[in-house]
Amino acid sequence: MWIYRYWVYPHPRFMDLAEVIVVIGGCDRKGLLKLPFADAYHPESQRWTPLPSLPGYTRSEFASCALRNDIYVSGGHINSRDVWMFNSHLHTWIKVASMHKGRWRHKMVALQGQESCGVTVCDGKVHILGGRDEHGESTNSVFTFDPSSGQVEAQPALQRCTSSHGCVTIIQSLSR
Repeated sequence: MWIYRYWVYPHPRFMDLAEVIVVIGGCDRKGLLKLPFADAYHPESQRWTPLPSLPGYTRSEFASCALRNDIYVSGGHINSRDVWMFNSHLHTWIKVASMHKGRWRHKMVALQGQESCGVTVCDGKVHILGGRDEHGESTNSVFTFDPSSGQVEAQPALQRCTSSHGCVTIIQSLSR
């Protein structure tokens, strides 16, 4: 589920900006059927509206994050290699990349065999923190992914190994 700003076109010549919550894919009540659907919830109007379904096939257990009003989805059940972006301006899904190895049950973006890592966006880059390596051991590694250049860079390590955690970015003033 992601909160992001979504372009609303009330008239052909005018645009308005609204904040929405987006729900993508998942499973049915019994956990058997994987769902391709995407829906946006508009808190101001308290209404749900359908978004285009994720192309290709049904999705669950994928990783996702929002960056610059676009949503990125990678991997998914069963071991998908695809990375898709929902372009909020064009209101469509675009396949942007393929990973070298299919992944599922990971947290955006799976790097160096990591799973269960935390993800947040800061300074226009996706930050991938901690997780588990290919041996199932917790790690303290940190990477950044720059969508503008497509480059992944290692960053200074966390102070301790951690996995299955959450991450958020807090924007605050440096002067108090």
